[in-house]
Amino acid sequence: MLRKCLLFMFVITMGALFMACGDKYGEAVDVNKQFAAAMEEYVMALDKAENAQAVANAMDDYTAKMEKIVPKMKSIADKYPELKTTTEVPEELRVSREKAEAAGGKMAGAMMKMVQYMTDPKVLEAQQRMQKAMTALTTE
Repeated sequence: MLRKCLLFMFVITMGALFMACGDKYGEAVDVNKQFAAAMEEYVMALDKAENAQAVANAMDDYTAKMEKIVPKMKSIADKYPELKTTTEVPEELRVSREKAEAAGGKMAGAMMKMVQYMTDPKVLEAQQRMQKAMTALTTE
């Protein structure tokens, strides 16, 4: 469920933010960089996690970052509806997209490590908080 939620959030983010072009959409580029950095940090934290507390901390840190980023993503989608249909991607946005995609590619391995701690109450609580934050991305 968490993986599906993260994948859905990633797809929505990519669709809304990766279609920006030019300086006009500098805000979208900035938010995309924040998203890519948050995802990279999350994957690294999960990869380094050696116990349930570390997994829960990684999830909580990522959730806190996404709680700040999600409203910005929604605002950009509202402010620039054309981002959903623009096909040209500026270099700066392409680079941050590639970073996010690379982190997403590493997510599967990190998530497998997390699975061994999924029955821990701290991890379950962190997962619930994360799902709530990710759901906010798709609700209006």
